[in-house]
Amino acid sequence: FFELAMKSGASAKQLKTHVIEADGVALFLSRWLLEYKDPSGVVSSRELVATTVFREQQGGGWKVLIDNSFGPRVLEV
Repeated sequence: FFELAMKSGASAKQLKTHVIEADGVALFLSRWLLEYKDPSGVVSSRELVATTVFREQQGGGWKVLIDNSFGPRVLEV
């Protein structure tokens, strides 16, 4: 799905985010909107809730451990 969306010139916009952090691990929650063209050229959109887990690195910065761009929608598959 994302490969098709990006090839069509899709755009993504974060609508709202929230971070829960403890002991160098962070859960990043994001409600976001994806606008894309389907194969017939019709513009469509999907609002998604993503969940991503990060771990703080020695010396600064964060590394993604788990990325779930579909959030709870992954349960619908």
